[in-house]
Amino acid sequence: RPSIDTGMGLERTTAVLQGVISNFDTDLFRPIADRIEELAKHALNAEHLVRRNVIADHIRGAVFLISSGVLPDSEQSRGSVLRKLFIRMFVAADALGLPEGALARLVEPVLQTLGDVYHEIVERRPLIERVLPAEEATYRRRLGSLERLAGQLPDGTQELPGKTLFSWYDSHGIPLELVEAIAAERGLQVDLEGFEREMEQQRARSRRAVESEDRLVITGTTEVLRKALFVGYDRTVEERPLEVILDPQGVPRRQAEQGDWQFIVGQTPFYAEAGGQIADTGWIENLDRPGRAEVLDVQIGAQGTLHKVRVTTGEFRSGDRCRLTVDAGRRRAIQRAHTTTHLLHAGLRRVLGDHVIQSGSWVGPDELRFDFTHFSALTGEELEQVEALAQAAVLEDKSVEVSEMPLEDARARGAIAHFEEEYRGKTGVRVVEVPGTSQELCGGTHAHRTGEIGPVFVLAEEGVAAGTRRIRALVGEKARAYAAELRAERRALSETLGVPEAELQQGAARLRSELREARKRLTEMEQALTARGAAELASQAEEVNGVRILGTVIQGGSERAKQLADELAARLGRCVVVIGSEAEGRGVVVAKVVDEARVPAGTLVRSASAVLGGKGGGRPTFAQGGGPQAERLPQAVETALEEVRSLLRST
Repeated sequence: RPSIDTGMGLERTTAVLQGVISNFDTDLFRPIADRIEELAKHALNAEHLVRRNVIADHIRGAVFLISSGVLPDSEQSRGSVLRKLFIRMFVAADALGLPEGALARLVEPVLQTLGDVYHEIVERRPLIERVLPAEEATYRRRLGSLERLAGQLPDGTQELPGKTLFSWYDSHGIPLELVEAIAAERGLQVDLEGFEREMEQQRARSRRAVESEDRLVITGTTEVLRKALFVGYDRTVEERPLEVILDPQGVPRRQAEQGDWQFIVGQTPFYAEAGGQIADTGWIENLDRPGRAEVLDVQIGAQGTLHKVRVTTGEFRSGDRCRLTVDAGRRRAIQRAHTTTHLLHAGLRRVLGDHVIQSGSWVGPDELRFDFTHFSALTGEELEQVEALAQAAVLEDKSVEVSEMPLEDARARGAIAHFEEEYRGKTGVRVVEVPGTSQELCGGTHAHRTGEIGPVFVLAEEGVAAGTRRIRALVGEKARAYAAELRAERRALSETLGVPEAELQQGAARLRSELREARKRLTEMEQALTARGAAELASQAEEVNGVRILGTVIQGGSERAKQLADELAARLGRCVVVIGSEAEGRGVVVAKVVDEARVPAGTLVRSASAVLGGKGGGRPTFAQGGGPQAERLPQAVETALEEVRSLLRST
C-alpha cells in the first residue's frame, strides 16, 4: 500500500531487480544455496528448502562473527549467539543428510559473494575454517550424549520436563539450544519455564555457597571473593596459593581434575579482560602435587577474578601452592597494540579536532580496533596523517611513563579520561603518558617504550554507528607480515603485468584501457551475431491466431538471452518470445510479450522455471526466472510455448 515502509534492504531490493521472489534466489545467496544442494545429493522439497535457507543465512552470519573476533562459547555474550547459529546449522544439515564436515565447504561461496567488499572475511578465512570443524566436533559429542539420554526417557514422551533439561545441562554440559533444536525437529515440547526455575534454584544455591565459609575451602578471608590484586604490570610469573575452585557453573568444589574450571587466587599476574584489552592466557602449575592447567580466559565476575582454566594433567585442591605464568610473548603483542591505540587517539585528535573521544576498543595480539566519535568518514589523506603521526612517535622511541595520582590532579595535567564514570570515587587513578604525544587514564598493560611497537599499519576506517567511526590496525610482527604480503603481491603484479614495480600504476591503467577497448569490440561482435541469429530465428516463428511465437535455447547466459529477446521482438512485431540459456550452472528463462494481453510473460516464466526446479516472475510484458536443472532447458521452453498456444487458442 502507498506510504508504508517496505523494509527494502539490500537482499529485498536485489530480489526485485533480479526478478525473483525470494532473497535466497538472488545472486547474494544463490552460490551458497547451490553448494548446499550439491552436498545434499538429492532433490529438495519445500521443507528441505527451509532448512537450506537456514544454513545459507546462518553460515554468512557465522563467517562475519568469527571474522570480527567472536568465538563460540556458552556465556551470555556474542559468543553464545554464534554457538546458537552453529547448533541450528548442524541440526538443519543433519536433517538434509549433508555429510559430516560439509559446512566448512560453504565458506568458499560466502567469500565469493561478499569477499570483494568485506575483505576481513577473506583475511580471517584460516581462523573460520579452524573454528567450524572444532565446533562441529563439540556438537557431535554433545549430540551423542543427548541421544543416549533421550533414549532413557519413557516411551511416548511428548514434553521434555524442565528438571530433566536442567540435569542434562548441569551434569552433561548439553546446552538448552541443542535440546530445543532437536526437539523442534522431532515435534516434542520443551518445558522452558521449568528449566528456568531449576536454573534459578542453582543460582541461589551458588550464592548461598559463596556466602557460607563452611561450604568453601578458602585459605584466607572472604576478601578473596572480590577482585584479586593484579600484580602483572611488572612481572608475568607469580607463586600463590589456590584460594577457591569453582566449576563452570560457579559452584564451589574441593578439587579440580581434568576438564574446565574456574580458579580464584588472592594476587595474579594475569590481566583480566577490561577496558577493551583482552585477557592474558598462560599456565598454572601445581607446586604441591602433579597438576597443570591452561589459562584460557580471565574475567572479573560477581565472585571475583575468575581464571577460566582447562586442567590438562593431574589435579588441583584448594590451598595448593601454584605458579601462575603468563604467556609473555602474547602479552607483549597485546601491550604493543594497546599503546598504539593511545597513539592513534592522539593522532586523530590532532588531525580531526578535540571532539574526537574514544568510544570503545578491542586490543588483541593480532590486531586492534579503535572506535571514536566523529561525524564523517576520514579521507585517505587524513588517515595517512593519523598513521604517520603514530609511526613518528614509534620512531622517536619515547618512554611510556605510568603514574598514579588523584583524579583531579590527572585532570589538571590534561589527561584524557574517556569513560570517566569508571574512575569516580577512586582515591587514585593510573595515568599512562607518552611525553609530548599522549596522556590518558588507563588500567591496561603497555609497552615500556614506543620503539617496541614496530611498524603500524591502518587497515581500514569505517562507520559502526551514527557519529561513531572505527579504525582497524596492525602493529609489530603482524604489521611486518602484512608488509611482506603486500610486497609479495606487488612483485606478483609486476610479473603479471610485465612492467617494473615502479610502473605498476601505469601498467594497470594501460591494461584497463586495452580491456575496455576489447570489451567494446566484443560487444559490437555480439550485437552483430545477435542480429544475424535473430534474423535466422525470426523466419522460424510459428503463428497462432495472429500472434507470432518463438522459443529457443542459446548459449551466453541471461544477458545474451535478453538481448536476443529484444532483437526478435523488434523483428516479429506482435509476438511472444521465450529464450532459455545456462548461466553458472543454472538454467535461465526469459519471456517477452509484445501487444498481446492474453499471454502474461510472468505466467510463462513461472511454468518454465518450475520445470527447472526453481521460480521466477515479472511484468506482463517481460519476465525472467530459472532453476538449478539447466539440462531441462529445452523442456522448460517447450512447456512455456505450449502454454502460449493454449492461451491463444482458448480465446
